[in-house]
Amino acid sequence: MLNAIRKGSQTWTGKIIIVVAGAALVISLGFGDVFRGGGSASSIAMVGDVEISTARFGAEFRREMQRIQQRVPTFTTEQAISMGLVDQVLRSLIGEALIEEEAESLGVSVADIMVRNEILDQSVFAGENGEFDRERYELTLRRNNLSPEIYEDRIRAGIRSDQLIRTVAGNRQAPRALSDALYRYRNEMRSARIAIIPSDASYDISAPGEAEIDRYYNEHTARFTAPEYRAITYLHLTPDSIIGEIELSDEDLRAEYDGRAAAYDLPEQREVQQILSTDEALIRDGRNLLNAGQSFEQVAQELARRGATALKMGGIEHAALPAEAGDVVFELTAGSASDPVQTSLGWHLFQVDEIIPPRRITFDEVRDELHREMALDAAIDSLYRLSTVLEDEFAGGASLEQAGQAVSHAQLGQLFVGGF
Repeated sequence: MLNAIRKGSQTWTGKIIIVVAGAALVISLGFGDVFRGGGSASSIAMVGDVEISTARFGAEFRREMQRIQQRVPTFTTEQAISMGLVDQVLRSLIGEALIEEEAESLGVSVADIMVRNEILDQSVFAGENGEFDRERYELTLRRNNLSPEIYEDRIRAGIRSDQLIRTVAGNRQAPRALSDALYRYRNEMRSARIAIIPSDASYDISAPGEAEIDRYYNEHTARFTAPEYRAITYLHLTPDSIIGEIELSDEDLRAEYDGRAAAYDLPEQREVQQILSTDEALIRDGRNLLNAGQSFEQVAQELARRGATALKMGGIEHAALPAEAGDVVFELTAGSASDPVQTSLGWHLFQVDEIIPPRRITFDEVRDELHREMALDAAIDSLYRLSTVLEDEFAGGASLEQAGQAVSHAQLGQLFVGGF
């Protein structure tokens, strides 16, 4: 798995920063704190600015498990891990994040209408009359453990990825001039003779006369000839040139916020420490030390000296924990420790340091982000309208300069290129 990740970091998308401090097996069951140096305590990787959270990884892993179990009902988590499903899911998420990060850096955006049309075109959501059925849409998503917000974000990411990939994929042949130049550069060889002039040698070289200069110039005229140039005039029209004039009311922003309400609900989290070992007796010794009055930190140090692993897991959600541990951890009160818990990783002791209650991100917290996203969508829609204005101007015989005057946001520029 790590070799595959390293290879990915050497490509054009080499922005991935992954710091591994534990086994991939631990990753698969959501212990995000084994990763250091990238993302929050609940993330397992950062691809540029794109975070792959343990919750997202866990959801994808469970969804893939459900897909396999539909065909093989007896398929277990242990079998999935041994067959490499953990690596497969992680590689898939990293690949998606790499493309998402590159698309973001290039400014590739997707308007809401494109997402809407993509969903309406999917026959799986059609009712008996062949038209889009909202109830069937929501029911299908629930059956696949998806909310409309998450699914629509995935559709948006998929469209954006397709736009990016289509620009670099396909069976396109390089220009003959380019391939010939590359071939010569890589394969041509030269034979040369070298004359060594001692550094202490002194020669009386006189300045050239006018006749010698003229002769040299006439024999090397190509070196003193400027190449042919082209002056190119262009119109530049971007969302940034329009976005400042987009007006959005608080009512518009509030309606968008309410429509995304589920995405702003943060579940309860726990700040958790754990001690992990495959030796049941060692973990039970740790529980006895806790019963004898030692602190969890003291027990963690003692058991780590004897081969156990002590981890501070940071803020973690119920869904990011193994099923066997999730209920136990979320039934603990702040400052209390669990009895020994067995999972497919081994034996654990957990202590909850802090309970972070669930909350909804407020409108004021995301107002600026909502305004930017909605204004960008509106600006992109305006670009399409302005492009039709330019086409009408050109169809009427207008020059580039005249057409630019008809669109106040268009910027007229000029550049010079040579080498023809």
